[in-house]
Amino acid sequence: MRRQLRIALACILSFSTAFADDLTKRETVVAGIAIRATKPLKLGPIATVCLGDVPDILKGARAIAPTFDRENQSDTDGRIDLEFKRAQPVYVAVSWSNERGAWSKEVMTKSDFVRTGWMYVGELPTRSSSGKVEQRGLFWREAKAGDKFQLRTRKAIAPMIITPRAGAPAPTPGDPRPADSK
Repeated sequence: MRRQLRIALACILSFSTAFADDLTKRETVVAGIAIRATKPLKLGPIATVCLGDVPDILKGARAIAPTFDRENQSDTDGRIDLEFKRAQPVYVAVSWSNERGAWSKEVMTKSDFVRTGWMYVGELPTRSSSGKVEQRGLFWREAKAGDKFQLRTRKAIAPMIITPRAGAPAPTPGDPRPADSK
């Protein structure tokens, strides 16, 4: 039990240090994707946010996500805008909540993702910078140069963008009819 606790603590600490490539910008181009968010972006290896072993399809991938500030939230924090400068595969890891407000009309459900061309791959267990364990829906698509997406599933927590390593295989689909979580 103590060993498991030490491992869990080491994983949580690695998130706050290894995933700490703070880009200090709210807009940047990473791996050919122009990303815009309302909070500064962080970039790091996917292993720093995955709970347990990294799935084979994500080994070597990089994760990009806006920072989360519990004390200073706005209704626009949960949105992230993407524009692809070149054709490439991309994953998004998302979570949902029961929060409601004027911003709710922007929220995409699992069915919305599938209907708009994202392939549902399955659930990805992740940990937040606070150490909270969270299951995120994992979606994939082969984006084309010029594709633009505005993604939102929560009020203040934006989707995580995951860029796979060069030559990574395409994933196999999960349940083609994922149940909506909202």
